[in-house]
Amino acid sequence: AWPEGDGCTDEPEEFAQQLSEGSVLHRTGVLAVGIFLYGALMGDVYASLAIVNEHTYNLKPAQSGALLMLIAVSYIILCPLIGWVCDGPIEHSRRCLVCGLVLGILAYAFLALQPLVFEVVGLLVLGVSEAMFLIPAWPVLLDLAGGNELEAAGAVSAVLNTSYLAGESVGPLLSLLLVRSFGFHVTMGMQAVFLAISAVAVCGIVPF
Repeated sequence: AWPEGDGCTDEPEEFAQQLSEGSVLHRTGVLAVGIFLYGALMGDVYASLAIVNEHTYNLKPAQSGALLMLIAVSYIILCPLIGWVCDGPIEHSRRCLVCGLVLGILAYAFLALQPLVFEVVGLLVLGVSEAMFLIPAWPVLLDLAGGNELEAAGAVSAVLNTSYLAGESVGPLLSLLLVRSFGFHVTMGMQAVFLAISAVAVCGIVPF
């Protein structure tokens, strides 16, 4: 059962009414925007890294693709552990999510630096950040929505997936605007700042 006084409900009819009135989207809106921004920043990295590495480090596209796989490697390794943690109390998911944002800030700070070794470290940290942010995002969104898993699963999944994928689709445009104007490394520093602002907003609605 959900605790009383947190806007949560065990009644399907009451939850359906909240959903129709938009209160679910209102409660999850800040985190949804944070997920959108996270996806956009990731899309920027995917869109621009190969081109930048070719000009900066004389790497072939296949070599840059191998570097990008570092994100997947660290993500896959950490997934089971984060999933196990998020099966516990909701406080664990909240803390993982916030830590994921903090690690994302650190990852973009590394990507803003040269030489290539900082990029390698930044990509590995970015994969860890992605796992620690996206995996607990579902239970945290569910908690903010105020329904139980059966009642709110569809709405929460829609918010999570739509926010992240819409953000990733904006990433190449972000790359076009920022990387072309300021360069890759300056843009990565800017993205660290953007993510820090998002983290402050998310911490305001996610108690941990």
